[in-house]
Amino acid sequence: MTDVKNNMFTNRTLDYFLVLVETMNYTRAAEKLGITQPALTQQIKKLERQTGSPVFYSSGKKLHLTQTGKTVLRMTHGIYNIIDRASEEIQKTSHAAQGHIQIGVLPSLDDTLLIEFITRYHREHPGVTLTVHTLNRKEMWHQLEHDCIDLAVMYLPDSIIQSWAAYDSYPLLTDELLYVDPQRNLDETGAVSLCEIGWDTLALFPETCYVHYALKEAFSKNMLDFPRAAVHLSTADQLLRFSAASGYCTVLPRTFIENNRPKFKKNAVSFKEPIEFQQAFVYRKDKLLIPRIDVFFHSFKQYLSEQIESCSLVDTYM
Repeated sequence: MTDVKNNMFTNRTLDYFLVLVETMNYTRAAEKLGITQPALTQQIKKLERQTGSPVFYSSGKKLHLTQTGKTVLRMTHGIYNIIDRASEEIQKTSHAAQGHIQIGVLPSLDDTLLIEFITRYHREHPGVTLTVHTLNRKEMWHQLEHDCIDLAVMYLPDSIIQSWAAYDSYPLLTDELLYVDPQRNLDETGAVSLCEIGWDTLALFPETCYVHYALKEAFSKNMLDFPRAAVHLSTADQLLRFSAASGYCTVLPRTFIENNRPKFKKNAVSFKEPIEFQQAFVYRKDKLLIPRIDVFFHSFKQYLSEQIESCSLVDTYM
């Protein structure tokens, strides 16, 4: 049986080999390494025993690499490059003020608070690069499962997440769906029932969006037919602009109306049976072991507390 341990290249052997390639002279290489020439020769012979053929040959007084030697040189550079990249990645991973954080956000979700925080966070931690991806529910869960994003800002509860064993969540906002009629002042109407809008043709989010799912679940729970869609649009802003221009009613998250289009508050009303959900951070439990993500996460929690105190948004922010 082959002795794997004895056939492994050591760092010392490869280091000696590289210095000899650089100098192409045993005497100068030994001096540069601070060892005797016989000790260097012994390491090169060890390398040749491991490769099964010479790595150098002499032509007169000149030393040259054999084809095997050229292969060993190429592979050694490759190994050292991998080690360098791995060391760089480990340093980034273990450093709280450097590296990359990938965040997923639903297209239907109001991200005002997140973007405001990211602006402040970047000023305090310029060495950390933040990337925000707009993803639908299925894409979000797939990216979380395959470790493509570190944090997901999404709505809960969501039946698409079937196993929480490796995951955790942190609630950010309590939100609800509002019925929006661009042609009527609903201030004095009070809450609407699902029956009242069941015959309407609405402008809606696509079926892959959580808001569509939540609305459909409410109709299904009450054994009502789901309204027909005049159009499906991916963002709340698109739906509200289409609704205002076309006259079609729509259904949008309350946080979007309040934070982005307050002039439409008179055109929006709650449902008699409120359709509520949580906006939350979802993440793999081991992600908080990475210093930069732990710092980001706890900085956001602190920022959220400050917003609650300054704005008194007790009913909105958890």
